[in-house]
Amino acid sequence: MKVVVTRTLKNVVKIKYDNGMLNVVANCFVTRKRLRKIIEENSAWINAKKEKDDSKQAEKIQTQAPCEPLNKAHNLARRTEREIDSQVIKEIFAGKKTVIMGDVVNVVKSMSNKTYLEGSSLYISEKSFADRESRVKAIKAFLRKMAGLYVACEVSSFGSSASLCPSKIEFKDVSDGWVKCSLATQRILCVDYRITQLPLNLRTYLIAHAFAHFYIPTHDENFWNYISNLLPRYEDYRKQLDEYDFLKDI
Repeated sequence: MKVVVTRTLKNVVKIKYDNGMLNVVANCFVTRKRLRKIIEENSAWINAKKEKDDSKQAEKIQTQAPCEPLNKAHNLARRTEREIDSQVIKEIFAGKKTVIMGDVVNVVKSMSNKTYLEGSSLYISEKSFADRESRVKAIKAFLRKMAGLYVACEVSSFGSSASLCPSKIEFKDVSDGWVKCSLATQRILCVDYRITQLPLNLRTYLIAHAFAHFYIPTHDENFWNYISNLLPRYEDYRKQLDEYDFLKDI
């Protein structure tokens, strides 16, 4: 059974079984060990859902029409999905939506002068909402604040597990890449503040990548072996990062 974990700022842990996949929505500070325990505690419920789902799938297969209409419907669904994705990206560039920790959220006008995240919406002041430039500026300011609060904690947590911590973390606009060791020998870590827009697994990969440079300055075989020992699926994460490259162009 495939398990997909989505991190959120909300103080929740939700489990949903759907079509052979277990979807888990959890607060970004809930550890993997704790999530595994929660899944184990709910194993009876999950197995019951799986059996019910398998039974429905078996019935559907018996009553399905010929393959050709099903394939046409599937292809239409894929085209629709791509169109929706394209529209969302347009709204992100317009500052009417943004991405926070892997989740797409709406940018909403607020009567307050403060910028804050609530549910699936990022609220910004009426003045900041007035035009694209102001919206993007408000979003970036919020992302910088989040980086200082959350990513700094993630770096510290990773450093504790690796028995190594940077002497300084700087959050900047990194034009080439997401993280850099500006002075590896002094363990100064430079992180693009927009890393807060990425899902947890990609943030973890980038942090591990930076830490590896504290030991190995170049991307040689030893470097990638070190990364592989930390994150066996690092090649998947490298590919997934390409999907978020457009965020650097906003």
